[in-house]
Amino acid sequence: MSVYGKTTTPANASGQRIVQSCLDRLCDLLCNWLGTVHQEITEDLFTLANDARDRIIQTQYFDLRGLILKQWPEFISAFQNAFHGAQEGGADLTLDISDFSGLSLVDDDKLSENILVREFTARLAETCNEELFGLDHRMAALLDIQDVDQAGNPVGPSVICQALADGAAKFCVDGEQRILLLRQIERPLNRALPAIYHEINEELIGLNVLPDLKKTFRRTSPGAPGNPPPMIPSEPPRASGPVEGDLFTALQRLATSRIAETLPTAAAGKADAGAPGNAAALLSGGNPLTPEAAANAAALSQAFFASLADLPLLQGDGMVNQIHVLRSSGAASQVSHLEAVTIDIVAMLFDFIFNDKDIPNGVKALVGRLQIPVLKVAMVDQSFFANRTHPARRFLDEISKISLRWGGNIDQQDPFFITLESLIERIQNEFQSDIGVFGRALDELQAFVDENESAEDSAIKTIAEAAARQEREITALAQAEKAVHRTITTGIPEVMAGFFRTQWVQVLQNIAVAEGEDSPAWKDALQLIPDLAESIVPKKKPEERMALISALPSLLSRLNRGLDLVSTDKTARRPFFDTLVTLHTAALKGEPVTATPNKARAEAPTAPAPEKTPAPAPNDGDLVITRSMTNGVEVEEVTLVGAQVTWRADDRDIARQVAELKRGDWVEFRQEEGPHSRERLTWTSPQRHLLVFSNHRAAKAISIAPEALIKMIRQGQASIVRDTSMFERAMSGVLESLNAP
Repeated sequence: MSVYGKTTTPANASGQRIVQSCLDRLCDLLCNWLGTVHQEITEDLFTLANDARDRIIQTQYFDLRGLILKQWPEFISAFQNAFHGAQEGGADLTLDISDFSGLSLVDDDKLSENILVREFTARLAETCNEELFGLDHRMAALLDIQDVDQAGNPVGPSVICQALADGAAKFCVDGEQRILLLRQIERPLNRALPAIYHEINEELIGLNVLPDLKKTFRRTSPGAPGNPPPMIPSEPPRASGPVEGDLFTALQRLATSRIAETLPTAAAGKADAGAPGNAAALLSGGNPLTPEAAANAAALSQAFFASLADLPLLQGDGMVNQIHVLRSSGAASQVSHLEAVTIDIVAMLFDFIFNDKDIPNGVKALVGRLQIPVLKVAMVDQSFFANRTHPARRFLDEISKISLRWGGNIDQQDPFFITLESLIERIQNEFQSDIGVFGRALDELQAFVDENESAEDSAIKTIAEAAARQEREITALAQAEKAVHRTITTGIPEVMAGFFRTQWVQVLQNIAVAEGEDSPAWKDALQLIPDLAESIVPKKKPEERMALISALPSLLSRLNRGLDLVSTDKTARRPFFDTLVTLHTAALKGEPVTATPNKARAEAPTAPAPEKTPAPAPNDGDLVITRSMTNGVEVEEVTLVGAQVTWRADDRDIARQVAELKRGDWVEFRQEEGPHSRERLTWTSPQRHLLVFSNHRAAKAISIAPEALIKMIRQGQASIVRDTSMFERAMSGVLESLNAP
């Protein structure tokens, strides 16, 4: 039969049948597990999509989620077919890369998939270390192979991972979606597979296959035979960002250069040892060294990795590049070429972080304590460099987001700082090779941030509600003024028109806020304007006078109900009601209106056109700041008054940036005297007439109109803080440095 592409001759047909039974049982268990895990995957994808700021990445998450919800049974079927097919042809996890010049011609998706399967296999092998010890020996016994390491395991992680990859290729529309699906399957499979392997081991024990097997040694590290080491960077260049674009190529260039300088001496006597092909062979797994030399190289690498555990933990000011010192040590000088390159890359990475002027020194000191853990991550899993979803990279990105709230002023008593420092210390103390430490720390950090931001949002809920009501009142006032202006008829007395434009507008505004423009109360209040205007028209006929006398009680009642809504006291009402008595008395007598007519609507005599005067200079208004206390929170309201609707050329771009602000974005407000403050956009009113900012560091909220914020930004009193990853900026610097001539 064929195992991992190698032909073996089992001792007897019984052994073959048992192996085949194990394969069938493993396939059934995995298919049953896949039938239950899709809900967890879709929930994770929904969370990732909600957290994603990049719209393209967010769409990828939602697209894959929709595909899983609709067609998951098709994936299970594709996996099942691929798994059974792998039993015939074996699982080929090698990367055929002859030299770096040919690497650029390899299909990106296929290369990424091969790399991912290798990494997936290595991590599953590590997770199932205990179970695979027994399973490896039992499979070797069934296949009658003496050397367990050379037997290969027909039910090992590589077969599973390759079948998952092949199934994903049938199920997904493109390479990026396949890779995303495999990454989402990996975490739950790491939890489930040990129990599945344990069940198969128990079945073999029940069949009396090495029932008394005792483990007398530990499985070697993932670099040992049968456990492919994740030594090839994952995620080839993508269009998703500048950092990933040339990293793999730049890494190869540096590695090839270093190998070309050192190989001729180390491999004296070999033909053209420093040629690019031989250099590439070292990086791609085609090591030209003898088995003894390869074993020595692995031992030296392990010695260097072990030496990292003896380094003292950085405390306090971590802004010293410890990796440069480490690079010159004796242990580091003996490691493989690719590992030496990895050390150099990580050292450069921290150089750029420490020199980044946009990162507060307090944050640099904290991140500096992660130098050795990050170096270990990069050496164990080089997908760290190019994979944006890598737990260690996401942890660094979360630190970047937290540092946005501080600016240059970091209080070490800040709960965010205390939590971050505690998690970094835990990573320093606990991380050896389990990258999951970063994932767990990231989950805790994100939960802490979410909890505190939710508490902050709740604290200003009253302020947001007040701002929302203020916006509704502003909108309702504009609606009421427009409706009154449209409804007032010509020729009515000025006293009546003035009443409608002032007091009755307030009544309509109140109704619009409480019930809306389509409500019966709004329609009745608006209808009162023509009804009242009609009531003062002279009545010539007896029936007209009787109709007016009958209608007056209802008219006056409607007037009083409306004025009650805005709490107009009786003293304030009396002048208008006295005028109404006069007007209605005249109307009942059939006399024309004697009060001053509505000049705004009455036809004025033609007058000579006034002389043209120069137009006043555009006025961009004045910022008005008022302060008040609401529920123990200081509220600073910033409005712009007296501004004309004129746009400067530079205002258009600023207005676009302000319009694109979304909840969670940060703005820095600057004072002429005093410290600058960074505030998070916590709430936007439905019509975006008001923006509310706050920061956990002070019991304060800023309610600001967008036009006021535009002026503050133009005048340098505020600026929008861009959310960029310190890791991305540092990697961009590394790439520029590597690509420099």
